Amino acid sequence: MLFRHLRAILLGPVTVTIIIPVLIVTTLGTAAVDLGPVVGNLAVVVGSLLVAAGVAMLVWTISLFARDGAGTLSPQNPPRTLVLRGPYRHVRHPMFSGVLGIVLGEAIAARSLTLLAWFALFAIFVAVMVARVEESRLARRFGDDYARYREHVPRWLPRLRPGAHRYLRNPPSDSGAGQPVVGHDRPVCRQHTEEARQDRLTRADVVDPGVRWRW
Repeated sequence: MLFRHLRAILLGPVTVTIIIPVLIVTTLGTAAVDLGPVVGNLAVVVGSLLVAAGVAMLVWTISLFARDGAGTLSPQNPPRTLVLRGPYRHVRHPMFSGVLGIVLGEAIAARSLTLLAWFALFAIFVAVMVARVEESRLARRFGDDYARYREHVPRWLPRLRPGAHRYLRNPPSDSGAGQPVVGHDRPVCRQHTEEARQDRLTRADVVDPGVRWRW
């Protein structure tokens, strides 16, 4: 499993955030913009913070994929459960947001027009791919469970108040039996008895708005 995670990280985020930017800079140059010492230093700080935040988000989501989803970020070994904890309670694709934050931070810190163009191209690719491929694949894999989740959690703009509680308060459907759904302390499998599932949902870690969140 460790090798699968390392391979997926190398083929995905490392390629997008390190290998391709290095190739762009060495081939086309940075096309750096002279912003002056004050604004230039501020750009370095802002860009570095974006990179750090993106890396933190990437590590967080990969760990959730491994711990709760029993899978990796690779399409060849995707999570076997629908991960609903952590940042996934606020936005549907936090891993892509983390990678985009890293690429944008690199462009800002380097004040590079070529890296900024790479960020724009990659952002367009991600937006189209997620809308037309990724979410369709998730809908086929998790059925009505993902449809409810998609209804209450936005795609890109995070909600300050988690939206997954509305999804979790409805018992998952029996479509795709045997696919567990993660949203509590431990996965809830739809192959369990109806009584056990209802009891687990009653004790879910998500409560109504206004009550303290336990996650």
